[in-house]
Amino acid sequence: MDISPQDIRVSDKDRQRVADLLAEAYGEGRLQLPEYQERLDSVFAATVARDLTVLTLDLPAAQSVPAAAPLRVRRRPGRMPGALAVLWTLWLIGVSVNTVVYGLVVLTSDGAVYPWPLWVAGPAGTALGVITLVTRPHWRRSRTRRLPVVDEGRCGKRASVRND
Repeated sequence: MDISPQDIRVSDKDRQRVADLLAEAYGEGRLQLPEYQERLDSVFAATVARDLTVLTLDLPAAQSVPAAAPLRVRRRPGRMPGALAVLWTLWLIGVSVNTVVYGLVVLTSDGAVYPWPLWVAGPAGTALGVITLVTRPHWRRSRTRRLPVVDEGRCGKRASVRND
């Protein structure tokens, strides 16, 4: 069973690529606002590559949009969860305060002083380190991309597209 490349189902990335092309064409003044909105609605309703190709045929940026062009995906590490970042910040503040106090005690005392800040830094730091390493594979990666926001301006003559 031979399937034409134009009959292959499109992914969200394909739709987003075409939406970006339309936004660029709109920003250059090649599309008027109603036509841009109509095409954008069609982009997100598209199911096969042919539906997307028709939307960009009259644009010079891309005469045809490949259905499933091989992409090099570069994975970015996910961000540390907020609660974990707060715990690390609190740990750092606690260790810093204890280290400063310990330094003052060492400077003002005559003999050797027991290194008690290690008991503050060690166990809590070890526990946080283990929690960080165990939960790291589960940190969320940013997968969504914001759509361009249409700004018609005060006069309404020429709209511009900006990415927030």
